[in-house]
Amino acid sequence: MNTLILSPAGPMATITSRSPAIGQWAARHVSPWWTVAQHRAIDPAGGPQLEAVVVTRDAVAPVIENVLSHPNRSTEYAGDLLYYRRDDHEGTVTAAQPKRGLVYRYEQHARCMTIVGSDTVTVANASARLARELVRAQLHSAGWHLLRASAAVGDKDQAILALGPAEVGKTTTSLLLARAGRQLLAPNRVFARVQDGLVRLVPWPSTAAIGLGLLASLGAYDTVRERVLDGAQLPTAQPPAVTAALTSGSRAALWTETGTELKMRLFPDQIISWLGCHLAREGYAAQIVFPSIWPNAQQPTLGPAPHVEDRDFHTPGADRYPDVFGLLHLPATAAAEREDLCATLNTLPRHSAILTHDSAANTAALAQL
Repeated sequence: MNTLILSPAGPMATITSRSPAIGQWAARHVSPWWTVAQHRAIDPAGGPQLEAVVVTRDAVAPVIENVLSHPNRSTEYAGDLLYYRRDDHEGTVTAAQPKRGLVYRYEQHARCMTIVGSDTVTVANASARLARELVRAQLHSAGWHLLRASAAVGDKDQAILALGPAEVGKTTTSLLLARAGRQLLAPNRVFARVQDGLVRLVPWPSTAAIGLGLLASLGAYDTVRERVLDGAQLPTAQPPAVTAALTSGSRAALWTETGTELKMRLFPDQIISWLGCHLAREGYAAQIVFPSIWPNAQQPTLGPAPHVEDRDFHTPGADRYPDVFGLLHLPATAAAEREDLCATLNTLPRHSAILTHDSAANTAALAQL
């Protein structure tokens, strides 16, 4: 049995599986942002347990049918319909995603999650996702709050936070800072908590989403294209259209019909080896920037910024992964702690940053922070 413990800032989760590929896939999603430790046996102190089981398609089909044949609820989970039912007497949640051939069972009192499927990569993806969710629930219980922010850490663990909604340039800002000498703490979301009067930050690990135009502006397009042509493994969230564009050598930005840019997806280790960035495991907020990208602006500029508000926080359970398994148990002090965190963030220097498509000019402007 292969046993792996994932841990950031105290909370942890243990993944066990007979397939070493399961743990390796989860580790690739979170390391080196989170600590990953290999164990020969399950450690009782290793936090909630997640067991990943790969079986034949014939073996998993009747289990899925059993879930569907009983009264259940349904919701979209990670982009696909999930059917689930709760047994309050047993303290269990059983769920199935027929399209992905997956079955889940969570025992709430034992804090034990079991994931069963017939395809190793599909089971590995689900395991990596749920292991992170098990850790996220513990972080929320310990008073951490998730910001819609990227972050880059400099000397003495001092971090610059880039806040804002999707597509404003958060990832761009922190990547530019990281390539200029800082360390990337988070590309899109980061956990924060007031600790001894300071705002401590730990990463929420994820693949980085980077547009083709930004890759070209960073001077990284050719390197990334070469790795793709060599057959490098990419995250499953990688849009096929982006892979096709890289294969053909196109650098033009790609968009969906709804106006969302399709972006290259990189594992954390690829951010290091392909983009030349170093990653950080923690930091302390020192400054805040609210970026926006204006393609037609003559030059990037810094200016005054708004206050940090509720909209800059991520609401637990309100995303692609609703809390169907009942993992979240927010403390009674959560609202007050979030208010205190918001107030503390607003005591820090804050800036707006109008960025252009010129990475060198943007980097020079951000160097003034």
